[in-house]
Amino acid sequence: MRRLFTSIAAVVLVTACTAGGDGTTPPTGTPGITLAASASSGTVALGASSTTTLTLTRVDGYSGAVALTAAGAPTGVTVSFAPQSLTGTTLASTATISVASNATAGPASLTFRASGTGVTDKTVVYALTIPTPGITVSAGTATVTAAQGTTVTAPITITRTNGATAAVTLTAEGLPSNVTASFSPNPIPSGSTTSTLTLVVGPGATVALSTITVRAAATGLTDQTATFPLSITSAAVPAYTLSPTPAAVSIVAGQSGQSILTIAKSGGFAGSVALALEGAPTGLTGTFAPNPAPGTTATLTINTTLATVPGTYSLTVRGTTAGLTDRTTTVSVTVTAVAGITVTLAPPALSIAQGANAQTAITLVRLGGLTGDLQMTASGIPAGLTVGFAPTTVTGSASTLTVTVGAGVPAGVYPIVVTATGAGAVVGSATLTVTVTTPSGFTLSATGVSFAQGALGTSTLTVTRIGGFANNVDLIASNVPANVTVSFAPASVAGTTSTITFTVGAAAVAGSYTVMINGTGTGAANQSTTVALTITSGGGGGTVGFRFCDATQVPLWLAFRNGTSGAWTRVTPSGNNTFSFSLTGNIGAVAFVQNEVGGGTQGTVYLGTAAELTSIGTNECVTNTGVVTKTVNGTISGLSAMQTGYAFMGGGSGAVTGPATAFQVSDVENRMTDLL
Repeated sequence: MRRLFTSIAAVVLVTACTAGGDGTTPPTGTPGITLAASASSGTVALGASSTTTLTLTRVDGYSGAVALTAAGAPTGVTVSFAPQSLTGTTLASTATISVASNATAGPASLTFRASGTGVTDKTVVYALTIPTPGITVSAGTATVTAAQGTTVTAPITITRTNGATAAVTLTAEGLPSNVTASFSPNPIPSGSTTSTLTLVVGPGATVALSTITVRAAATGLTDQTATFPLSITSAAVPAYTLSPTPAAVSIVAGQSGQSILTIAKSGGFAGSVALALEGAPTGLTGTFAPNPAPGTTATLTINTTLATVPGTYSLTVRGTTAGLTDRTTTVSVTVTAVAGITVTLAPPALSIAQGANAQTAITLVRLGGLTGDLQMTASGIPAGLTVGFAPTTVTGSASTLTVTVGAGVPAGVYPIVVTATGAGAVVGSATLTVTVTTPSGFTLSATGVSFAQGALGTSTLTVTRIGGFANNVDLIASNVPANVTVSFAPASVAGTTSTITFTVGAAAVAGSYTVMINGTGTGAANQSTTVALTITSGGGGGTVGFRFCDATQVPLWLAFRNGTSGAWTRVTPSGNNTFSFSLTGNIGAVAFVQNEVGGGTQGTVYLGTAAELTSIGTNECVTNTGVVTKTVNGTISGLSAMQTGYAFMGGGSGAVTGPATAFQVSDVENRMTDLL
């Protein structure tokens, strides 16, 4: 007797039966193995490693352990496997090819071998290339320009390739007369890649453009060179330039700001520079410290008053010193208004029926550099009317105000003042006009739900009709997360309820979501509600085992499928006639074919959760408990001719062959509760 359920569930399954042995038969042949590699060749530098994945295929039921080995590795090359031996359902191993720093460069052929008891060894060949180590060198980034009597530098970068690790010695060639060169560091040690070339250009160096060659040499490696142009110019003329940081300053009226002025001196100039600010509007002044500036920096402090007109001003900083032409730069100063808040409502007016609610979106703009949280409040609220902010404490720039009108609020117009308060008691406000009307419409409400990835389920939506409203309410969902679909039954509600079906894809991201349900009806204001949707990871997946204690009932073959669609995977049994597999989603399917008593075969398909399939998979080994039974009558529709439907419940079973529909199960255990 097959016992399908020991809980409050029952499964109806449809099988196709044939007589005369025309069903699927197991494959026949000699057990064996095959071996394949994800990559058949690779290049590995000295001191490095690479991997390839070896995949084992078991042929005609071979289930023995398979050992992996490698041959042909030259000196300095090692191969390791993880795992070394493939057993059970493990069919892949990672081969790691490691090349020591003292290995010899060149090609090598590695042979990976899979060996198992009673089967022919299988091999795959991996072509390994160990490249010759080397270096490259680059010097400078562009033309290096130096005036007579100055010192300049150029960056030197080496790149070690193919496992090279030796220290690299640098030399400079092609230096003009009266120019000397040095490198720091030199040599460049192992593990380091940069050095700085310093060129000292004497006062007597010839003004010209020349090419400097940098040579890089290392033991056992081929020398490499790089060149860059050196332009020697005439001795510098005394001069200076001015530059502010920042070049743009924003200041709230009545406050101050600063910019650091850099005085870049050149050509031997070392004198002081007197500084002045020009073009300032009324109420704005600037001071420099120190002034005159003997060094290379000075601090510009910009002061404003409450009378300073907000705007952006381009101010000129002028530098003056004896014997040199004046130098100028500009500083952009933006004066903003005193801190404040603007509050905008969209819409600014609401018409709400008694017993209903509506929302307005609040947009907040901070003025004058105001930062921090804003607190939302409302005043002028009549009795029976309530308001709520989401959120009440605003960290960004938006909130939503929900106004709920009690059934007893008299019809009329009510102005409500919405206020935002920030740091320093800075406030902003706007007036929301609420018109309360006699209701004729509807409201929506729905229950929250939680589903696993790959599952589907329902929530109940309730339509509450107000003031005699009798028209259909059309439903649509928004704010639905990715890989989730929402449908309604019905989508146009003539009554008071609709079933919301959520189909959660396996790729949906686990988390908490708020799905918006919007309703529209002729002659009534649009309404909405939300459904709190929680998506959990993994669903009801797990390991499932189908065991057959009766040797005559062991399937000719058994396969499973993750979910309700996709590929089927065949499963081979263990020593105790148990077929084991794992489901990763919330639901799965099992199919198998068995010999029937008297000839012919029978195919069976089960669809259920991992827990349900596990319960089914142990039924064949459970004996009848001998409890009191009862008779259950039922029908199975949709069967065509020669198709047979089976109903199993409480240890009993019944069958019907199409086009008939009625079945009877006469030996249902009386202690069971079965649901069809």
